[in-house]
Amino acid sequence: MDTNADSPLQLPQIELLDLVAYLHLRYGDPARALSYLKLLERLLPDNPRIMRSLAIAHLRTANPGEAEAHASRALSLDDSAWGRTASQFVFGLVSSTLNGNTSGSSEACEEFCRMRALLTTP
Repeated sequence: MDTNADSPLQLPQIELLDLVAYLHLRYGDPARALSYLKLLERLLPDNPRIMRSLAIAHLRTANPGEAEAHASRALSLDDSAWGRTASQFVFGLVSSTLNGNTSGSSEACEEFCRMRALLTTP
């Protein structure tokens, strides 16, 4: 993970914050994850992976407007094929929720699988 040169924290500390945020997000406490992710956003405002995590956390805390803003930001920041694929997947989940389709966003999953297949085909 890239660090901001002005950050008061060192890389291991930032990675620990990221891990703690992920664990809270993964195991059912998105509000607490959001607190850590907001701190990480202030430290690394141009990190697309943090933007994706923020989008998911906002989605799980019933704040779809913020989720959409962070998903869009992740798309604008990512320049790698893998990163854009992941950002597109998150954006699809957010868009699906905003459009009232909370059935798991099969379209976004299908698009993610299609893009992943294109990236892994020799």
